[in-house]
Amino acid sequence: AERVSQTERLMGVPWTITVHAATAAAGRTAIAAGFAEAARLERILSDYDRESELSRLSALAPMTDPKPVSTDLWRVLERAVAFRDATDGAFDPTVGPLTSLWRQARRTGRFPLPGKLAAAREAVGPAALRLEPEAQTVLLTRPAMRLDLGGIGMGYAVDRVLEVLDRQGIVAAMVDASGDIAVSAAPPGTAGWKIMVAPLRPGVADDTRPDQGEH
Repeated sequence: AERVSQTERLMGVPWTITVHAATAAAGRTAIAAGFAEAARLERILSDYDRESELSRLSALAPMTDPKPVSTDLWRVLERAVAFRDATDGAFDPTVGPLTSLWRQARRTGRFPLPGKLAAAREAVGPAALRLEPEAQTVLLTRPAMRLDLGGIGMGYAVDRVLEVLDRQGIVAAMVDASGDIAVSAAPPGTAGWKIMVAPLRPGVADDTRPDQGEH
């Protein structure tokens, strides 16, 4: 089997797909299909892209009527709400307004103003998002609210990419979305994939992830 690996930037971070295929050409074809799936989901789940389905949905808040969403967005929102309920709100897909403030604070080196923090908190919480499973529709109830699936969307995309690789006939694969990692069967002749995490280096920003991969 041929080992083929490729890296592209998607969802704001480097993605590396590594496969073991019958031929190098088959591996490259499978990887291209995997990246195409990740790019498709980026156009649905990204909170950075103003034209993504998620961003366009957030822009409609507050809604007077529920809006239908795609199957992929519905699955992630449904799972996010389940995690929200299981964690008593510690995980919350409506945290977007607060995320935006703290991203700005990281760029400027200044804490958000108290008034802006208070306004952002008013837009966040379980009551801000309602899902209607029968019709697969979403209702956003609060002004200035914004959905953020950063804690779950990339993992969903990684799983879908693995499914695409499987349909391409790839048995052994690793998908590394800058630290969000999933693997299928072990590489030929091995007991499993080895994932190595580099030690933290002085001066490295909190959001910088070390290189990871097969060793």
